Amino acid sequence: MCGESDELSVFAGANWTNKYLELKAYKELHGQTLVDPETHKGLFNWSNAQRDAVTTMFINAKQKEALDKLGFIWTKQKIPKKAGSDGGFLTGLKCWSSKRVNHNQDSKPGNATALVASSGIRV
Repeated sequence: MCGESDELSVFAGANWTNKYLELKAYKELHGQTLVDPETHKGLFNWSNAQRDAVTTMFINAKQKEALDKLGFIWTKQKIPKKAGSDGGFLTGLKCWSSKRVNHNQDSKPGNATALVASSGIRV
């Protein structure tokens, strides 16, 4: 690994070389180069930056060759959306809606005294 790191640093800066070696270790551990954005956000972002760099020619041939040898996937990754990835809007809407329904039921004539008593509001 020391020889490879020295060889890489000849055609890439220390930061690129460190991220490349991190990606290589990730592949050894996970068996592939598609980085999980949840657990390795920095490496995920760097990987996508390499994908952008190859389309804009900001990556040199040696760097591309090194990534190709790793089996690097050149298709840009997107962060997968989780269920409820609406920032909590739908959850909040459902909560508000259920409270609204309960509020309407409780505010029927005759239920006002029970509603005030259960809320702890002093009148």
